[in-house]
Parts: sequence; C-alpha cells; structure tokens
Amino acid sequence: MAEAGEEPRLDLTRRSVALDRAASLFERGLELVAALSDCAFVAVAAANLHTLAVGADGSLWAWGRNDAGQLGLGDHADRHRPTRVGVDTDWASVSTDSDHTLAIKRDGSLWGWGTNNDGRLGLGDFEDRPYPARVGEDSDWLAISGLGTGLGAVALKRDGSMWSWDADEEANIENLDPPQPTRVGFDSDWTSVAAGSTHNLALKRDGSLWAWGYNIRGQLGLGDAKTRDSPTRVGDDSNWVLVATGSWHALALKRDGSLWAWGGNEAAPLGLGDRRNRPRPTRIGFDSDWTTVAAGSTHSVALKRDGSLWVWGSNLLGQLGLSDGAFGDRPTQLGADRDWESVVAGTYHSVAVKHGGSLWAWGRNRVGRLGLGDTENLDRPTRVGDDSDWTTVAAGLSHSLALRRDGSLFAWGSVPGERRGFGEEDDRLSLMPLGLDSDWASLAAGSGHSLALKRDGSLWAWGWNSRGQLGLGHVDECDSPTRIGEGSDWVSVVSSHEHSLALKRDGSLWAWGGNNRGQLGLGDVRQCESPTRIGDDSDWAVVATGQLHALALKCDGSLWAWGMNHRGQLGLGDAGDRDRPTRVGGESDWMAVAPGGGRSLALKRDGSLWAWGGGRLPLGLGDREECGRPTRVGDDSDWASVAAGSTHSLALKRDGSLWAWGENHVGQLGFGDAALRNRPTRVSVNRRPSRLQPADLTSARDRASG
Repeated sequence: MAEAGEEPRLDLTRRSVALDRAASLFERGLELVAALSDCAFVAVAAANLHTLAVGADGSLWAWGRNDAGQLGLGDHADRHRPTRVGVDTDWASVSTDSDHTLAIKRDGSLWGWGTNNDGRLGLGDFEDRPYPARVGEDSDWLAISGLGTGLGAVALKRDGSMWSWDADEEANIENLDPPQPTRVGFDSDWTSVAAGSTHNLALKRDGSLWAWGYNIRGQLGLGDAKTRDSPTRVGDDSNWVLVATGSWHALALKRDGSLWAWGGNEAAPLGLGDRRNRPRPTRIGFDSDWTTVAAGSTHSVALKRDGSLWVWGSNLLGQLGLSDGAFGDRPTQLGADRDWESVVAGTYHSVAVKHGGSLWAWGRNRVGRLGLGDTENLDRPTRVGDDSDWTTVAAGLSHSLALRRDGSLFAWGSVPGERRGFGEEDDRLSLMPLGLDSDWASLAAGSGHSLALKRDGSLWAWGWNSRGQLGLGHVDECDSPTRIGEGSDWVSVVSSHEHSLALKRDGSLWAWGGNNRGQLGLGDVRQCESPTRIGDDSDWAVVATGQLHALALKCDGSLWAWGMNHRGQLGLGDAGDRDRPTRVGGESDWMAVAPGGGRSLALKRDGSLWAWGGGRLPLGLGDREECGRPTRVGDDSDWASVAAGSTHSLALKRDGSLWAWGENHVGQLGFGDAALRNRPTRVSVNRRPSRLQPADLTSARDRASG
C-alpha cells in the first residue's frame, strides 16, 4: 500500500518452506479497493494503482493496474472496472501491494498472486502468479498485512501467533530457496497487525502496542529514531484497539474512542495542525467517538460512530475527496453523509463502503484503479457500479478483483503481453467474468502456468506450456482453463517451476512437465507433456516439492525422494540425482517433510527432528558440514512442526515454543542480532529496545559472505 522507502530494506523474519501445493483459478491482485453499489461489500484493499474487494457472498473483485498479475485474473491486462476473480465464493479478506496480493479464505487458507521474482508471495519459489496460488497447507490464517513494506508481509494465525516473510532478491540471484512464512517469536496472544513502508505495528490481547522496523522518522512511536529488529512495546498503555500505518506515519485508536498519531508528518498525515514529526503517540484533538482509521502514503481517513467520514493530509491527487483541492492538517468531515461503514486508503486514492454495500472511490485514477471505466482522477467520492451483491474486494498496483455472492469471479485492469486464463490480451476497461463456472475446488501454480481441480474431481490447466507443464499433450500455451484428460478422480495437485505432480483417489502419483534433473520421478530426464504415472504404487499419501527435488510419504510412513541432489538433499548418502522415487532409509515412522534450499527436514512420529543435505548451510547439528543421510537434530522428542527457508530453519515444539537456526545475516532468526546459530535456539520476543542497526546487519552480511 505504501511507496518504496528511502532507506535500505531490513529483512526481519523470513522463512522459506517447500513449494506448497496450490495455485488459484483467480487472477491477479488489485491496487485500490472499490465496492460496487448494489453489491454488499464487506472488505476492501487498495494499493497504489489498483483495488480489490470482497463481497458479502464471498466473491472477490479487482480492478486497476495489472502489469504484474496483481489482480489475479490470469493475465496482465489492466481493468478499469471491477472484474471478478475466478468463481470462488469463500473469500474472507484481502491485502495488496503495488505488484502482488495476498488473501485469506473462510477456511483459513492463505493465497497469493502477482510478482514473485524475489519470493515475496511466500510460495517457496521465485515464479510470478497471475492467479491465486495457495501459500502452504495451513488453514488457520486469520489476518494479513504489510505487503507494501520493506519488512515484508506480516500475518496472524487463529492461535494468536504472528508470522512474517520478506522478499529475498539475494536468494534468487544465488539460486537459494525463497522466503516463506516464519513465526515471529513464540508469543500466542497477538490480535492484529499493520505495516507501513518500513515498519510494523501489532496489538496483543492485553491491549498493549508493539512496534519494529526502521524508525528514522519516529514511526515506531518509541521516542527515538533507532531501528528495532524484533517487536518492542510502545509505552505502558494497555487500551489500544486498532492500528494503521502509512508510508512513514502511524495512527491508532484507544478503547475510549480517542485517536492518536506519530511518525513522519511532512504532508500533515498526522492531523495535528502542523508538519512536525512526532516520535511518540500524540492525541489528535479531544474527540472520543472515532471507530475506524486508515492510512495512505501521505493522507489519512477515519470514521466516527455517527457514520461520518473524515480526511486529512495531502490532497494533491484528490485523495481526500475535498473537491476544492484543499490541503488538510487537521481532520475535516467529507460531505454531510452519515452512512459510511468502512474505508481504506490506497497510496493516492481512497475507497469506502456505505451501509447497504455500495462501493465508492476517489483520488488518483491512473490505469483505472478507481474501477469507474476510465482513467480520470476524481476529487470527490463517486459510486463504483450499481450492483449490491459484492462481498469481497482487494486492490494491487494497477488492477482490481471482486467476488459476488453467487460465486462468480470478475476482473479488470491492464497488463499487456501475457495471457493467464482470461482468453484475451486487451486492457479490461469493464468487468469481465472468467468463464461461467462456479465449481472450482483447489488450485496450484507453477512459474507461468496454473492448475485447478473442480468439485467433480476433474483437473484443468492454463498458461505457459513450453515444457508441457499443462499436461495437455502438446507445448502450446492456453489462455483459458482447459481440461486435462477425461479423468474425474484427482484429489490434489502441486506445481513447481515448469513441472507438476498430482495424486488420484486410488493413491497413485502422476507427473508431467520439465524434467532436467529427474524431478518428475519417471526414470529419465525427458520432459513429459501429459500426466504420466510414477511407478505402479497406489499408497502415496503426501507429496511436497522444492525447486528441483521432491519428497513424498506413503501411507505406511515410509519416506521417498527424487530429483536434484547436489548437496545430498535427497538423504541417500551421496550427491547423485535420482530420476525415480527412492526410499530414504528403512524407517516407516515419518510424519512430515519440509524440503528447503539444498537441504531437507523431517519429523518422525515420536516427535524427533531430522535433517540432511546442507553444504554451507547449518542443519542444526552444531556445525556447517554436509550430511548425506537423515541425522537426528539433538535428543528432544517434542517437535511438532518444521519449516525450511533458503538459509535458515524454524520449528515448533508441542509446548508452543519457537526455535530457529541457520544463517542470520539479516536478522531472519528473530534474535535481535545478526549472529549465525548452528543449533536450534529458542526465540523469544524482545521486550526492550534493540541496539541492532542497519550498519550492524551490513557488516554481519559482509562477514558471512567473506
């Protein structure tokens, strides 16, 4: 949502896990949130040039800029009107940045789409997605924020735990594993989180406020300008209920309805009557009837209990909706209406929903981010469409997405050149449905292709196909969902780069696509353009894929591996690739697997943790030596889950404690320093200001590379 920061980015808590199965039928994310009038919208998200919205029926809609597929519509064409994203009707919330989008479904699953060349989607690879792709297999995600920040995405789970991940350009350049969701500390009492360009804010159940990230303009509210690399408490108050962050400023509400602000104030987004920065929370006026607040890049918007809408800050592009173009250094009521229900702020535009579900937008309208069918800026609230059955909306950089109650999906915006399921390459100036189907069940995405299952068990694919990754028997691209064969017994599908793997109801395992390192497991290195069965076994239970190697479990608990093995990541005692599934040892008590960057991690049923591969990457064994076979990590038997990032690892124990080890040159382990850990070390929340500065991380990185 915020503009790129002026300071170097600080990667606080990143994590990469195996490439998770899933790619959604939906199309790219949107920058601005717009709600159509007759459609009852319940959530909206806006970025610099696009918007997304969720309807009451669980449908998702998008419009605006779509050059990176951020609208999730399967292509790169801008949409000037709300366009439905797929046909699913179970979307719950959405968050978007200039070039990518993350959203949560009602079942608690997390989905991402748009730019991913640095791993920012958390999908375990560096491949862009022009359609929704599932992030991992967890179904307990609660909220997501921070897509536009220098610190990466921040999310909460239903158990109150906080997770974070960040773009990792170095990992892509060095062919390491991309980042994936990593738990922040071990606390389980987080209730909400918000992120600015370079900083994060979060609330706990006790009403305390916490902050971390860059702080050059006092945006952390800690009374100084020192950077914090882990959550640090802001003051002693325990009555905070809501937080919002802009590029360099923050806003928050207390239980008594008072409104507070701090941070950068060059354009007066703090609403304090001047342009001086504030390093600590400062109350805005004396009113105690504020209910909602949102922060754009340089402007702020808020609602009062009586349904009135208030704005302040920069108005250069009409983002305040004050038709006189007035600049506001204090809250000013926008019009006389008192039926506003919710509001969000994009970088230079605003989107709001009224009682009854009508959607309104104003401000900058480049690439149609307002969803009004044109690109003219608007300096006053204007209704978007006439429908009142919209349920969800989200906004990205230059495109928008929206869903209706009937489960249909619409999209609009612009991204010329590449097709991803929409069937056209033209700009979308009006809402366009992605087909008429409303029976999609699950999805998966590779680098430039998509796969989806329908409720009847049929499998569909579209997108790039140079390696036969669509499984259609040829190498021609498809710009709309195309059925793979006649079978209706598919149960799951995963995809990585240019190949795909899938399971059928009978327990058989199938593969197709690129195969240069034997990653298809078919006994050769030839690409395969149609689903081909891997062996004759019918007892496969789980399959997970990294970039070029795969791990799978059978129903009997045995572990199997194939594909690239240059660091011994297959666990077979050597460094030779395998082009067929090969059993790892003789044990039959494996419970979970996590392939990472040049290494693998796994858990057994007794709660023990095992690792292999590695090279220079610490496996948690106390050194940095490679290990070609599964080796137990310590003596503990209470491990519950594990994840492997590009250069570091994280794991949870049954008591809920979080442990981390591996590289730490950018603070990704969450210890408040940049020191490497060779063994699992417990992570705790830092309750005091950290002294770790960007210079410390830079020198640590230099030492690590040296």
